[in-house]
Amino acid sequence: MAEAAARLNWPVAIVAGLRFALERWSRRGPGQATPVRSALIGSIIGVLGVMAAITFAAGVADAARNPIRYGQNHQLIAFLGVNGAEAASAEILPVLARDPDVTGAEARKMSVAAVGEVTFGVFSVAGSVPIALVTGRPPANSGEILLAAGTAGRLGVVEGDRIQVTGSRGGRDFEVSGIGFVTEGPANGYADGALTTPDGYAALFSSFDIDMGIIALRPGADPFSVLTRLKAALHEVPGGERVGLLPALIPVQLAQIQGGRGLPIALGAFLGVLAMAAVAHAVTATIRRRRHEIAVMRALGLTPAQSRAAVVTQALTIAAIAAGVGVPLGLALGRSLWRVVAENTPLSYVAPAPLWAMVSIGPAVLAAALVLAALPARSAGRFRLAGVLRAE
Repeated sequence: MAEAAARLNWPVAIVAGLRFALERWSRRGPGQATPVRSALIGSIIGVLGVMAAITFAAGVADAARNPIRYGQNHQLIAFLGVNGAEAASAEILPVLARDPDVTGAEARKMSVAAVGEVTFGVFSVAGSVPIALVTGRPPANSGEILLAAGTAGRLGVVEGDRIQVTGSRGGRDFEVSGIGFVTEGPANGYADGALTTPDGYAALFSSFDIDMGIIALRPGADPFSVLTRLKAALHEVPGGERVGLLPALIPVQLAQIQGGRGLPIALGAFLGVLAMAAVAHAVTATIRRRRHEIAVMRALGLTPAQSRAAVVTQALTIAAIAAGVGVPLGLALGRSLWRVVAENTPLSYVAPAPLWAMVSIGPAVLAAALVLAALPARSAGRFRLAGVLRAE
């Protein structure tokens, strides 16, 4: 790069700065070589780490504020009945669905089934509330079933496999249409259980353990205001006073994710300091170890301003390479780490895209390099030429 710049007759200060940044140079043996390689590696690792930490933190922040990542596509839940005794859900749910802020109200019966020695709750789903998927699709007929991610892992099955599920009416073969999440309930977590159509549920069970109604709201609706209105509406329905209506249950994993939001930011700050230290060390070491070369160029006509420009060019070159290599690699690394966490939590993986960081980190790195180069550049422009040349 430096040779190409020289052949193109670029200004001598820029050519000198490129050489300072990219060429290892020593007049007195290996111990006096300028730390070009370590500066580039350290600054790239620092920027890469900062970008990876920001990307990972964006994934954490998204999962910490969106229950939908855990399959909870509803904001309110109604307990309609237990152990086969229920309120008139056919009358109650239409009343709830009439509220202008309600986008879906669906009854989900649940009973315990088994595949071999693995037991789990099976929910009936009608499809009026969206289902969170990891792979595949929701069940479309009575011969299909969707398994929650944790249950699928315990059974060792994937989309497309066939399994025999045993309920109170005996066993029945199902095809696994997809892997996803279920409703968080008092007797199950969102990653444990299965979903099937009402006909598939009726083929397995003659009754139910729990009958819940899940209510989805439009974006921006205040759940507590809607809850107040729905409770008032329930008093006008026969049996409505026996229905328990409350906010949707929040998975404990969401609270755990919220508790870890500060760690990636702290790690990113540490790696940012590492990147700045690498640039500062490289610039300072170059001024100290190549002072004779700078003094000779000054004696041949290089002005103090050009000397300062050469040092600034060195710092900006290191910073530009660090940003050009570190930002895309850091984005990819942060997404990969977040995917691992999402799959092991588990939760729906959404690739984090911290646009503000992607846009601003490059200019921020260059600005930091300018600040770090200010003092060494000032020193390079104030050399006492006679003293340096006589000492050398």
